[in-house]
Amino acid sequence: MKKIPYQHYEHAGMSLPDRAFPHRITEGVWLWSTYVDALEMDCNGYLIQTQGQQAFIVDPPCAGPEVLDAFLALPKPHSVILTNVDHQRASRAFQESFGIPVFAPEVDTPLLDNPPDHTYRAGTVFPNGWQSIALQDQKTPGECALYHPQSRMLIVGDALIGQPFQRVSMLPAEFYASKRDALQGLQVLRGLDIEMILPGHGDPVVQHGAALIQEALLDGARSVMENGSDSH
Repeated sequence: MKKIPYQHYEHAGMSLPDRAFPHRITEGVWLWSTYVDALEMDCNGYLIQTQGQQAFIVDPPCAGPEVLDAFLALPKPHSVILTNVDHQRASRAFQESFGIPVFAPEVDTPLLDNPPDHTYRAGTVFPNGWQSIALQDQKTPGECALYHPQSRMLIVGDALIGQPFQRVSMLPAEFYASKRDALQGLQVLRGLDIEMILPGHGDPVVQHGAALIQEALLDGARSVMENGSDSH
């Protein structure tokens, strides 16, 4: 099977400052990131424009003047969608710079520093064809994934991270009240037709997304069995 590797920064000889600017990783998807020493991984944001629909931003990690200027050459975003309360990040800067609304999971809204313009819940279908999937018992109570069946893409904020390279995994146990419950909450992703995974942390996965989610859930189950459901 032909492998289509994502041009990882180490592989492409790119430095972290390059990663701080939006760049195209596949048709209709631009990524930009900021590295967080405390997490020892990148925090990702995405600009998405699928099948000619209105573009939107997901979980913007940073919004300095040079980053905002870089967006002027890209499809104009019409909204910002947050996957959880911890990913409000630079959403206000994009809201003010582009005059666009912010959408946030309804359950996480009371926890936000700045109230969103709109809330969404499980099963919400956005005008661009993306739909929300509520993920129970995750790092935050309102964690949602965004799924686009036609393009076979899944966006996950904190539910799964892009580590190790070209694989996905759950967060360490200390991020959950119960890793066993968090694992159960991810079962809703089983059976979805997914090729590409766009995580809020780590590297995007460009192919075999459904199979890699199955592997991550099996790894999570083994971890729960070996260490106990709430072992930190």
